[in-house]
Amino acid sequence: MANCTQHQKSNLLNMDHDWPSQHEKRVIFAFISLLITVFAIYGNTFQVPFHYDDHVHITNNKKLHLTELTFKNIKQTFFGSYNSPNAISRPVAYFSFALNYFFGRDNVAGYHLVNISIHLTASCFLFLFIFNTLKLPTIKANYHPNAYLIALLATVMWASNPVQTQAVTYIVQRMASLAGMFYIIAMYLYLKGRTSDKVYPKICFLVLCSVSGLLALGSKENAVMLPLSLVIYDSMLIQGVTQDNITKHLIILLVGVVIVTGFGLIATSGNLLSLFASYTIIPFSLTERLLTESRIIIFYISLLLYPMPYRLNLTHDIELSYSLFNPFTTIVSILLIASIIAVALSCVKKRPLISFSIFFFFLNHVIESSIFPLELIYEHRNYLPSMFFFVPFAILFLKSLDYFSYKKSMQILLTAFTILVIVGQGHATYIRNDIWKSQESLWFDSVTKSFYLSLPHMNLGKCYFDKGFVEKAIIENKLALKVDRYLNTTCRVGPHLNLIACYFKINDFDNVIKHCSLAQAINPNISSIYDDLALALLEKGDLNAAYHNARKSLSLNVKNALAYALSGRILLAQRHFESAVAELKKALELDPNMIEAIIDLALTYKQKKDYSESIRHFKMAIIKDPNPQNFEHIYAKLGLLELYSLIGDEKALKKVAFNLIRSVGKERLSNILDNLKINDRSLINVGILLSEIGKSYIKEGEDCLRKINTIE
Repeated sequence: MANCTQHQKSNLLNMDHDWPSQHEKRVIFAFISLLITVFAIYGNTFQVPFHYDDHVHITNNKKLHLTELTFKNIKQTFFGSYNSPNAISRPVAYFSFALNYFFGRDNVAGYHLVNISIHLTASCFLFLFIFNTLKLPTIKANYHPNAYLIALLATVMWASNPVQTQAVTYIVQRMASLAGMFYIIAMYLYLKGRTSDKVYPKICFLVLCSVSGLLALGSKENAVMLPLSLVIYDSMLIQGVTQDNITKHLIILLVGVVIVTGFGLIATSGNLLSLFASYTIIPFSLTERLLTESRIIIFYISLLLYPMPYRLNLTHDIELSYSLFNPFTTIVSILLIASIIAVALSCVKKRPLISFSIFFFFLNHVIESSIFPLELIYEHRNYLPSMFFFVPFAILFLKSLDYFSYKKSMQILLTAFTILVIVGQGHATYIRNDIWKSQESLWFDSVTKSFYLSLPHMNLGKCYFDKGFVEKAIIENKLALKVDRYLNTTCRVGPHLNLIACYFKINDFDNVIKHCSLAQAINPNISSIYDDLALALLEKGDLNAAYHNARKSLSLNVKNALAYALSGRILLAQRHFESAVAELKKALELDPNMIEAIIDLALTYKQKKDYSESIRHFKMAIIKDPNPQNFEHIYAKLGLLELYSLIGDEKALKKVAFNLIRSVGKERLSNILDNLKINDRSLINVGILLSEIGKSYIKEGEDCLRKINTIE
């Protein structure tokens, strides 16, 4: 008995000594290889800025700006979608963005670290799933000796493919990668549950599978295909293909398709009628979409096989298919897809894993490539469908090595070619990520590749405007108008809005008015257009028309602080001081930090000769805008200077005057005074300012009389 106990202890010691086992070492090596690969090819993305939809969904989305982790604040993030603000939409993805904001605000490095980590996690679970699938009894005999290499090769090819950059580098498309990660985790847990011999682990795995599936669905709606993927997987690879299985699971699949279609209708439109109504805002019909998507699917396949950076684009320009033969590639694409599916069906018994990989690709493109009224094409839509895309190629590679076992030169050649493909993919991914490094480089790339789409020109124009290149911005936005081709017809107003901003910048108010009118003709329900028109008309001196447009803006948006502020400014110009005060106070109730409204209120009180309130509001403006170089800050101090002169407060007057001279500089101050003298609506007495500032110059021991006379 003692000897037996000693023997058991010896076995336990040996087991401890053997950990990790050979199998575990190989898995760890695979994980480390994936970690190095993923971080090497995405290591240049940590400073990639927010792009395009990032601003709508993240940076400008106040619901996601968590400052406290309270239940109320967390719940608010679940309603983060700007399209459906009153409905829960992609709560898992939005909550992840909110957590990024909580820990790092707008620091993009944190967002990219999470995105890359999601991609790495998805890659690791993809490897585990393929590896364990290859050891299933139904296919073990064919693949088990090469299971590890097939799984690792297929995963590395998927993880390093440049097509995935849009789902990983583009921050907002975490929605796609997060859904993909939870989707593959759910599939792995399902596999573990279905193949477990013990009841308790089986239940645990299947429960966790359901949780992961729900998290995938909470990240993006296309994860609704998970149950159908599992049905196909179970029937083909776990149970094995038989006539009974095919009949039974075909019925399940048909029911599943009906359920998924119903879910899609509810999730995207609410009902069938609203689904077709949504086609009014996109430049193609339901039939055109279905026909065009056949060509897009083939294009996706070609991108995955040949993902060179020059072929990748944020906004692909795809010609619409108007019929089966227009263009002719439509019928060719449909026949090609049918042929691929037919081949998959024909080899479903002999090569079930290859057939499953093909079915998985097409099945998981159904949501975004069928009847739902979405924009036609985006590369990130391939993230989930392409997870098993490279499994057949990995199998072919290993089979080829076995076939040429007698010929080492061919094995070396095949191995070298495969390594070259992987290295080439990684390098192409790295290069593609460089394009994302700035707004200008991304949209210039898009303009180069999709010159006859309006959106790239419009967004490149906005980039130029933000950098101060107003003339370039005008050129790009005019090109957007000339091309007049949009992914979504609601974008047609965009170039006009950009041009309004450009012409305001160069004080071309006639063109501002022109483009406001053109924008209103496209969409008369955007309140900001009426704000811009009111401001331009105010600058032109047409006060009545300006006031009418400000009120029109308020009729569209009763919480528009700017419209109230404009109304107040116009009423001030019309000398309706009491009404002006009322409107400006409404503006400040909605936006207490609106410096222009505070200054206008100070000017109104000055006109009413309520100097104490005027001084209080000018001081408030200075506190709200503490930068002494900002025009509003300077203007508020000039207002105080005039008021202190009017009430005879010499001490305060000298203090403000000296402060202005020292902080602003004499040359800039002279230019500002020149402009105020020209602007008859400035409501500040420039003569008083010149006199008091001149005295201050003299007090400092400088002879400024000549300068003052020059200014006058």
